[in-house]
Amino acid sequence: MSTTTQPLSFAHDPVLPHEDRTQFNALIERYKLDFAPSTSHEEFLVVTMVGARWRLERAGRMENAILGDMLDSQSIMNKEGDALARLDRHRAAIERTYHRCTRELYAAKKWNTGTSTTQLAENKFNKLVQDYIYAPVPEPEIRPVQNKAKSSPVRSPKIGRNATCPCGSGLKFKKCCLDAKPAALQFAA
Repeated sequence: MSTTTQPLSFAHDPVLPHEDRTQFNALIERYKLDFAPSTSHEEFLVVTMVGARWRLERAGRMENAILGDMLDSQSIMNKEGDALARLDRHRAAIERTYHRCTRELYAAKKWNTGTSTTQLAENKFNKLVQDYIYAPVPEPEIRPVQNKAKSSPVRSPKIGRNATCPCGSGLKFKKCCLDAKPAALQFAA
């Protein structure tokens, strides 16, 4: 937030020579506190809103002066009525400017919030990719080599009693080799 006393340049400066510029600058600072513009475009919209509000307040003072003169002279329906109608059209245009800037300011803030959310997600993704790329290479897993001499003997699957004997005799296992030693069976198979 800037704390400058001069507003952004206007195409038409809303502060007339007899008006107080410090009040105008204070109004700008209050609006900057309220809307917290974060970009130059948002700051432009805030200053434009302040200019429109300044002109609206002036139009209200002018309307009071015109109505006061009309009531003093008792000529409500004379030529002065045209000035009041022109002032009313002028005020309506200023109000449209103020409300258009308000809508555009909120839209810009919403867009900037979406952009920053997208940027945060992209940054998080990029960090994850970098962490993955530059992560230390894992150490290879070293498995102890088993000495075949010390390893347990290979066991053949259990043979059911009523299954055909693996020795090739064609008899049931229980009648043929059930009582034989396992080494004899491995040799026969």
